[in-house]
Order: sequence, then structure tokens, then C-alpha cells
Amino acid sequence: MMYGEKTKERAAFDIFGRPIEQRIERVVLDKEAVFGTFLHYSDPTARKERTVFGAASDELFYNYDDRLLGEKKWTAGLKIATAQAVPATARFYEIALNHFHDTDTVDLKHIILGCNMSNGCSYLVFGYTYDYACDGCRYWSKQCAQSIGCSPMEALCFNPCSPKYQRMTLLGCEKRQAGQSVDDPDLVR
Repeated sequence: MMYGEKTKERAAFDIFGRPIEQRIERVVLDKEAVFGTFLHYSDPTARKERTVFGAASDELFYNYDDRLLGEKKWTAGLKIATAQAVPATARFYEIALNHFHDTDTVDLKHIILGCNMSNGCSYLVFGYTYDYACDGCRYWSKQCAQSIGCSPMEALCFNPCSPKYQRMTLLGCEKRQAGQSVDDPDLVR
């Protein structure tokens, strides 16, 4: 084949031998617009995640929907969102995330659609910002703390709802009030 020569794209087929229609989905920027939330594993493009809403940013906190599915608050949030918005829109998921985090400050800015090729299930990844409450935090650990040189004491955050989850954070940060750690002997029995 010569450089620049056009090639024919091979057609993909489902398990019944029918050709799979390959659609190019545009990235939605309007929170009220409906987008696809399902990706079939037999789709040849399913091997790569795709942005279905917004754009990526390092400033966003990312959360997989399958991590939220077992949570009663997430299920309740989806019911509330169903009553207030059209399903499969960014606004719908933003309402559910607000309920999940007990806030009204969630600003959903990015949604990724993917397919787990090992089990064939679709998943969504939400990228958003929100004001989280570290007040009275009980999730930091004395066992996972460090102070390098003369720097302030840092500890690992164990709160899965925090954007600082699994990151070293300053114990003296302005949002954290005095509280006991998750491994405090008075709490762990």
C-alpha cells in the first residue's frame, strides 16, 4: 500500500452476523442534551473510552458510576433526578451527585463512557467539582501520616467522597476542624 492511499474500512458484525452500525457520536456540551449511556462490547469502538459530555480537566474529581451503584444514597439520588430532569443528561447525573454528596454545589463538567471488555458492562465516569465538607473529618489516619523535614504534618485521606481521597493532605488545612482519626483507639474496637 502506498502512503496516502485510501483504505476500505472493514465492517464489524455482531454475534448474529449482522453488520454493526458505526455511529460517530458528538460530544455534548449542553447539560440538558441527551447522550448515549450504553456501549456494547461487540462494537469495535468499545475498546476505547469516549467523552460524551464536556471536556477533561486536571481540576476535576473523577468518580466511576459502578463505584456509586452499591450506595443507597446514589440510588436515592437517581430517583430524585428522575423526577427533576430527563435521564441520560448531564443535569440528571448532576442532581444525583448532589444528593450523593449532600450538597448543591456539584458542577458536572465531564462524562466518559466506556465498556469493561472482561464482563461486557458499560460504565460512566463523572468528572466534577464540588465543595466538600472536611469539617469534623474522621477519615484521616495517624498511621499514614508524615512530616518531611520541617514541613507541616500530612496524613492520608480515606474519605471516598473527597477529591483528596487517597492523597496526602495537610492536617492543619483551613477546612479541617479538630477531630479523631479513623484509627483512633477510642473509635476502633
